[in-house]
This record gives sequence, structure tokens and C-alpha cells, in this order.
Amino acid sequence: MRVAIIGSGPAAAGVLIGLEKHAPDASATIFDIGKVPDINPVHTRAPRDWSEEEYDKLHAQIKSQFGFAFPPPKTFFGQGLRKHPAGQNAKPFISEFYGGLSRHWSASVFPFVENDFAGWPVGLSEMSEYYAEISDEIGISGKQDELNSYFGEDYVNRPPIDIPAPIQKLNDRINGETKQSGPYRIISGLNRLAVETNSNAANSCVYCGECMYGCFRSSIYDATRTIERAKEKGLLEKIVNAKVSSVASSNGTVSLKTSAGDFDGFDKLYLGAGCFGTSEIMMRTLGINDGITVKDNNSYVFPIFYLGGASRNGNHSEYISITNTILACVPRDKNGHYAHVHISPFADYYWRYYFPVGYWRYLKFFASKFKARMILAKMYFPTQISKSYSLSLNDDKLKVEKKDYGPSDEYARAVLKQLRRVITGKGFLLPPVKLVRMSTSSHYVGAFPYSESRVPVKPNGEIMRHVYIADSSVFPESPAQTLTFTIMANAARTVRESLG
Repeated sequence: MRVAIIGSGPAAAGVLIGLEKHAPDASATIFDIGKVPDINPVHTRAPRDWSEEEYDKLHAQIKSQFGFAFPPPKTFFGQGLRKHPAGQNAKPFISEFYGGLSRHWSASVFPFVENDFAGWPVGLSEMSEYYAEISDEIGISGKQDELNSYFGEDYVNRPPIDIPAPIQKLNDRINGETKQSGPYRIISGLNRLAVETNSNAANSCVYCGECMYGCFRSSIYDATRTIERAKEKGLLEKIVNAKVSSVASSNGTVSLKTSAGDFDGFDKLYLGAGCFGTSEIMMRTLGINDGITVKDNNSYVFPIFYLGGASRNGNHSEYISITNTILACVPRDKNGHYAHVHISPFADYYWRYYFPVGYWRYLKFFASKFKARMILAKMYFPTQISKSYSLSLNDDKLKVEKKDYGPSDEYARAVLKQLRRVITGKGFLLPPVKLVRMSTSSHYVGAFPYSESRVPVKPNGEIMRHVYIADSSVFPESPAQTLTFTIMANAARTVRESLG
């Protein structure tokens, strides 16, 4: 069986995992616009060996792309993602790298809960086996804690990460407030991360603290790991580096038009180019010029200060700079909306970004102390109350425009008000802050949803004969937690059900 896969991100990895289990004799070809990132000299070296000149060049490269952003985005060794200019405070990412958005993701992996599958052809019980398959592939660090009371099974199979003492104290502070009043039940726990924490693994995390630049040990999972393994096993025949413009299905086979020419003779094709990429291909294929909507999670950033006494890790030099813990804000009202808050240390990366690198020798001591005092929080809301974009084809080119911001600002203020009551005290302060809404969350869904698609999509993802959508384009909505785990699990499910 000849299989075509469009894209090289998490959806493509999920398709390969599904093929390996259910059609191991298949011969797959990946079509991907993604370029291989330029190899930076620091790519495979420990940050302690990076020179000040190399740091300077990294930050010059980052600032040339993003200017004075707050907070600055995670990059792949200085290489960031471009954005669609969709309007004020609405700039969704464009994925152009081999590996898709997984080259730049936060590595946070939580499953959907039962309510999150509203409008889906399957529920949590059917998805459980696919979550388990994906967890075996990516590895998930964590432990049983208060978050399990909301998420249930979390598929953890790696040791938990070590976190700085102030963040642990914040975790204990929140869970110690058992008599909370307000519209939310707020609980805290360790983040579930696709990060290798087994100490005997060759790529085990060494807590260098420079995750925001990229992982020099490849401890953080990205989709290229699965793709390269599929290539070694012979499941993946080749990768065609070309932009797919449209697809066609006739006489039981599938063909593609690409920037590198036409390709045909495929038995099945799986679209995993992400919401914007998949939409562009299918709009051109089906002759749709407008009327497609993509949804995004609204997100906000704010600081939390620790003012308590000296503590272990107060001068913490070994840490993980991506999200350490999660605050789950569970609505008491069944019609309310869950909020997911990421808690991270204020990493050296930010100091180097906001101040000239040459000043680091003077700031280093102060930053090491302040790192234990300032905690960065990012709060996410579901797409039901968040922004959306309208898609159209103008002169055969995709145009993305902000459609609506959604009413999440009101909910964000309510969460902040309650968080302030729960957190402030015993050494912590959440100051009165103005809402800072971020321009995008990188969680995009809804272009061709299962439940109410303009073009009917079957439960197995089929949108045309032998053509299947395997990415988040088919998700009716996105909950507040990250999507990658569910994208990969659903892609594996799509493969199995497409094979009958």
C-alpha cells in the first residue's frame, strides 16, 4: 500500500505511529514544505560551553525577528516562526520547519477530558488506547497529584521533573487552600512533559535551563524523531520537500500537485499540514474561496512574585525553563469554562533578551537571585470564548484575517481575581495587573470540524475518497490545555479506522 502524508509535524508523526502498528508493510512518502533549520554552532553543545559572542549572535537573530516582544517566544536555536498578519493582536504562527510546530512547542501533554470531545465521533474511552500508544512513543514525565482529579489518567511513564523550591511552595500554597471561595476550584500539580527524565537514557534532561533556545540533547520530543525512526525501519520511503497545492482522487487512487511536479498512484493520503496548511490545500482542491473559520485559544501572561525567606534553589542554576507546574482552574458552574495556567521560572533567557548581552556579567548574580522571586504565568482559555480567523483565497494565495476576539477577557479577570485571593500571602504576591493578551497560542482548530463542517468529514477523517484529515482541522473546538497529545492520538486513530 502506497501512502502519502502531507506535513512533518505531530499529526504526521501520529500517522506514522498508526501505520507502524496497523499497516507495517505500507510504503509512505512525506510531502512537506518544511526546511531543515540551519545548524547553529551551539546546536549540539552544552550551554555552559557557549561563549558570550555566541549568546550575542543568538539574541541578535531572535530580536531581528521579534523586536521587543513580551514574553519573547521559544526558538529553535535562534530561529523563530513567522506569523500570518491577521490583524491587531492576532498573528497566528506559520510552520515552515521540518518537524512542524513541535520544533518550538512547550512539550506540555495533557489528554482531553470527556467534555472536550463534544461534537466528536468518539469519546475518551475510545481515545484511551491511542493516548497510550503515543505516550509510549514520546515519553511523558510527571506523577500522580491533584491534577489527576480533573484529568484522570495522564499516561505518565517517566520520572517527574525537579522544580525550584519557590514553585514547589506555590504548588503547596494553592493546594493547601482547601476552602476556596469563588467561581473556580483551583488546584496545582506538576506539568506533564514530553521530556526524557530517565537518568540512564542517552538523551536525559540535564537541567541546563536553556530550553527556550532549544534542547541541545534532544531531551524534548519533536516529531522528527518519529519520522527519522520510520525512515530507518523502511516504513517511510522518502521525503519530498515541496509545497502541495491541491490533491485529487479518482479511480481508487490519489494524486497531488506540488511545487516539484505532480505525483500519483497513492492508495491513501493523510493531511497533516496543520489548520492553515490543510485548509489552503482543501480550499483550492474543492474550489472554496472563503467562508472557512479557524479557532485559536486566547492566552494571557502575568507575573507572580515570591517574597518569602531564603530557600533551597534560591540561587537555582539547574532547572527546566519551560512550564514547571500547572494551575487547573475548574469552573464550579457546569456552563463555565476551564482555564489552564502554565507556571514557569523567569529564565536567564529573558534577562539576556531584554538587556544587552554584554551586561550579563553584571546581571548574572542579580538574575540568579531574582529567578527565585519572579514566576511567569500564562493563562489559556478554550476556543468557545476565544479568537477566530476567517480564511480566504485571494489570487490563489491564502489570506488570514482576525474574525473575532471572543469574550475571554471577562473570564480572565474573574480567574485573576480569585487567583489573587488564593495566592497572595505566605510569601507570594500576585499584583494587580493589566490583562496582557498574547497574539496567539499556536493551538488552531475547526477548519473542517467533525460536527458541523461545510464539507462533510466522516468519523474516520475522510473528506474525499481515500483522502483523510489527520490534524486538528477536524477538531470542533480546542480546550484550554495543549493539543499536541490529542493531535497525535487522533492521527493514529484516523489511520486505524481508515484501514477498516
